[in-house]
Amino acid sequence: MKGLLIKDFHLAFRNSRNLLMFVIICLVMSLSLDPSFGVGYAILLMGTIALGTLTYDEFENGFPFLMSLPADAKTYVREKFLFCFLCELGGAIFGLAFAVLASLIRGQQIVLGEYLSFAAGVLPAMLLMLAIMIAIQLKYGVEKSRLVMILLYGGFAGIAVFIGAQKEKIIPVLPDIAAFLQKQPPVLLVGSLLLVLLLLIWLLYRLSVRIMENKEF
Repeated sequence: MKGLLIKDFHLAFRNSRNLLMFVIICLVMSLSLDPSFGVGYAILLMGTIALGTLTYDEFENGFPFLMSLPADAKTYVREKFLFCFLCELGGAIFGLAFAVLASLIRGQQIVLGEYLSFAAGVLPAMLLMLAIMIAIQLKYGVEKSRLVMILLYGGFAGIAVFIGAQKEKIIPVLPDIAAFLQKQPPVLLVGSLLLVLLLLIWLLYRLSVRIMENKEF
């Protein structure tokens, strides 16, 4: 797996200009908008860069070559999930640094707790989204996966429209749900959400392994 990680880091950051553009864009976002926005943007951008390595792997029928190396389908998927996690963690660290630097340049108070809270909210969502994207791209390939994602987003939009149409039935229930959640210990709520997130990512990982093992090279 070490060799696959080195390959992906080389593919993602082989061009120093890409790194420079990443730094400039994140810094500009942190300076022009709320500094915490730069944290989220850095996480999002690093996730996009990490996912792009799948496109390079698929380019010119690259999977058969990769599977000829001392690595099986399970190792490949495990490495891809680990690589995405490392990139997202790096994006969060860089984003926090950009937010602090932007606050210093603008002469604003550094609200580190707010930046950390924002990162803690965006990072899990992006990890789950990347896990979904890995499974979809392994199943359908680069071109077809774009159509699948459009249909998926359309499904989410349809659910949102349905909820909006049923808001008269939903809104009266919301205070009861909020009251119930407020009575629960914060540790329990955070722990439950984290457990659900880890379970979903694990299921997507298992699905991705099965998809990769069933591929014909």
